Order: sequence, then structure tokens, then C-alpha cells
Amino acid sequence: MRREPDEAYIIKRNETYELKIIEKKYQTAEGSVDVKLGAAGFFLYQYQQSLSQFSNITYAFCVNDFFRQEKYDDVRKYNKEHLNVEMFYGEDSTYFETLDKWIGICPNEACSFEQ
Repeated sequence: MRREPDEAYIIKRNETYELKIIEKKYQTAEGSVDVKLGAAGFFLYQYQQSLSQFSNITYAFCVNDFFRQEKYDDVRKYNKEHLNVEMFYGEDSTYFETLDKWIGICPNEACSFEQ
């Protein structure tokens, strides 16, 4: 496998290690970038097969507001409900707080991720 994620976080929990991967996608017009959102399941599968030493691998996308369009509702819903793949919007004012919760870094509050 030859993948280079934009961001990856290794989290030690007790005696196990979790891997959280973020792929960043930016688009301003129709193009091929949006097709990658539908390939999340395959990308996650590749990571799970190649990096089996991790007890859990979680995958997410960081995208721009272009992907808020209604035509992306199905892929967003499918990824969340069937693959547990989140989609974060880098232009949101709460992006970093949301990301910290997803990673498990929650200063001054309990860590429970809800989007």
C-alpha cells in the first residue's frame, strides 16, 4: 500500500494503539476530488489490512464548504452511518475544537465526540 495521509494521530489507550487518519480535500468546481469521498471504505480497508498492529483505525475527511452542497448528502450520510467516517469542514469556526474531540484531546471538558 502506498498512501500518504494528510494527518495521522497515534493514540495510546492502556496497552493498545489507535490510529486516526485525516485526508484533506479542497474543491471549488466539478472535478475528480469529490469521487474520493465515495472511496472512503476502500481507503479504510487498505489501512486496516496494512496496519493491523493498531487496535482501531478511524478515518475522516477535512473538506471545504464546497462539499456542503446537497449532492454530497448521500456520500456524507453513507460514510458516517456505514463506515463511521466523519466529514469535518475546515472553514468552520469550531473546526479545531471538533477535531480535538475526535482525536480525544479535550482540555477542560469531557471527551465525547458528537457532530
